[in-house]
Amino acid sequence: MRASTLNLAKAVKYVPSIKFVGGPHPVVTHSAADAGLHPCTVDSLRPGAPGCSTVEEVAKKWLPFKVVPYVNSNKSASGKGSSTKAAGNSPKYVFKNRPLEENEVGSISQLPPRFKLRPMDEQEIEIINGGGI
Repeated sequence: MRASTLNLAKAVKYVPSIKFVGGPHPVVTHSAADAGLHPCTVDSLRPGAPGCSTVEEVAKKWLPFKVVPYVNSNKSASGKGSSTKAAGNSPKYVFKNRPLEENEVGSISQLPPRFKLRPMDEQEIEIINGGGI
């Protein structure tokens, strides 16, 4: 028969590591009449006073959350005169044929050896083909 956690705790005289001091916190009731002034209040307004706006009034003035799609304001000159279908199919990045500058390469194979991918060892290939370690 397996010893349960409860039996083990009783046998070892388990002492909880957290000790609660004191009793439960008192519940304090608040009323709008007893509410004090906020230090940043304007014209000494109290909550619920005639000059205060209710939550319902403020919520009516708020516009609902709306997701607006991003529109790029920098449209190319060629896209302005074309139809919307042609403008929608235009690529985001336009290739410009220019000569390479300093520290630029035209192919991955022209990168220095430290940036190239090293070839896989036979052992690595066997591990991958075998489904892992």
